[in-house]
Amino acid sequence: LIYVGLLVLSILIGFIYLLIRYLRFNEIQSPEELKKILPSVVGFLGIVPKVVSESKNSTLIVHKQPKSPLAESCRHIRSNMQFVLDESRSNVVAVSSSVSGEGKTFVALNLAGIFALSGKKVLVIDLDLRKPKVHLGFGVQNTDGISSIFAGKVDWKSCIRKSEIDGLDFITAGPIPPNPSELAIRGDLDSLLDEFKENYDLILIDNPPVGVVSDGVIIMNKADCPIYVFR
Repeated sequence: LIYVGLLVLSILIGFIYLLIRYLRFNEIQSPEELKKILPSVVGFLGIVPKVVSESKNSTLIVHKQPKSPLAESCRHIRSNMQFVLDESRSNVVAVSSSVSGEGKTFVALNLAGIFALSGKKVLVIDLDLRKPKVHLGFGVQNTDGISSIFAGKVDWKSCIRKSEIDGLDFITAGPIPPNPSELAIRGDLDSLLDEFKENYDLILIDNPPVGVVSDGVIIMNKADCPIYVFR
């Protein structure tokens, strides 16, 4: 009787555990599941594989591994973006996600690298003024950057930095301001983007997570192709 009782109790506990896991399950397992959730007006660009790296931060690696699954997936996304972007002029692409840590900086850096490797002149801007990570991806110090430009302390040309890939430049976030939302809105981003467009084929923005801060939505609305990353 004790053994039978323990067996029944074990099965019951197992079912309760599975029921709790089922009720709390809130993960996307495949692209097909994501496509069912997305509205019909939202396009699906592609899937980026998880990459195991020794670095703790998002880094630019497509130029070091040109035949890797990551590079191929980024090329596939670039091909799909050609149906969205007007290649006769300069375009602005903003990459965002719901919360921090979903891989938006990693996608932004390597997508920019793929465009640069195809012969485009690309500029990456770190507009995530709360948790900037672009400087970590390129392995530089976060000194003068976009916050310094918005504050009127420096000219944007003096903040341009060169990457390992020819044609790929970047501007870091700069010192973290106490009022990132107000600074981004007040910093006249429109005129700044117009100047960037005169010098680059593609401006790629590492955007703040739109599920956390409101200024992320404002910046996404200024993009010709807003990209949303789901993990």
